[in-house]
Amino acid sequence: MARTLSRGRARWGWLALLVLVVAAGAGLWWFRTQRQGPDAATRAVLERMLDGWTRWNSVAGEAVVLFIDEDGQQQGFRERFIVQKPFLARFEVLDLDAQAIQGVWMTDGVTTYFFRPGQGYQEGDLPQHLDEKEARLPQTWAELPRDEEVQHPFQAEIPSPIAQFLFPLPFVRKAPGVEYRLEEESTLLDRPVWVLTIEDPQNQVEERLWVDQETGVVLRYVQLVRGQPRVRFDMLMFVVDEPWDKMWFAPKEGQSVE
Repeated sequence: MARTLSRGRARWGWLALLVLVVAAGAGLWWFRTQRQGPDAATRAVLERMLDGWTRWNSVAGEAVVLFIDEDGQQQGFRERFIVQKPFLARFEVLDLDAQAIQGVWMTDGVTTYFFRPGQGYQEGDLPQHLDEKEARLPQTWAELPRDEEVQHPFQAEIPSPIAQFLFPLPFVRKAPGVEYRLEEESTLLDRPVWVLTIEDPQNQVEERLWVDQETGVVLRYVQLVRGQPRVRFDMLMFVVDEPWDKMWFAPKEGQSVE
């Protein structure tokens, strides 16, 4: 009986040792994966999303955003936009059929103006020292802080969800469990793009992005939550480095401003 018990203990001892070895190996694999991050090709895409804003002087276009609830009901809008350095912008919110303007937000780099039909323009101030905050932004994967969302300071001032696709820094993050995968290279709006998947298993979220190779701007985006579509963004028109007169970024003379 004592011999049988001894063999049993030995067997359990070897089993416990095996479990410890497997767990240690899995932990080492996880640590190396988190430490190394994405592969070189995927990292190049992420770094273009981080530094893309340095590679254009202006971007303009038209896009559609759809939000889809759990019942499949859709709400969305169409938006025309112009962003030009330094810190000039115009965003026109339209209905989905582009038949009526619902609002306009713009800035001349100093003052912001918000317009709604029948209400005139409301005036505000654009924060100062955006250029200093901009200069501190990470532009490589190595410079990216861990467990922290990075946002371009100008994007933070633009009251439109489309701005995050023009300055897509918030999509690039070193967060536990978040994985990036470069699916393929393709073409969208006659422009070369990378197709990137971001998976966050902990929150059951999967994101697919079509990233413009020249500018890092996201030209198409689909978000799935628990396998169901929740957000879709499509760039309908996209123009890079077209010069825009300053008249686009302030009310016309004679228009009422509060």
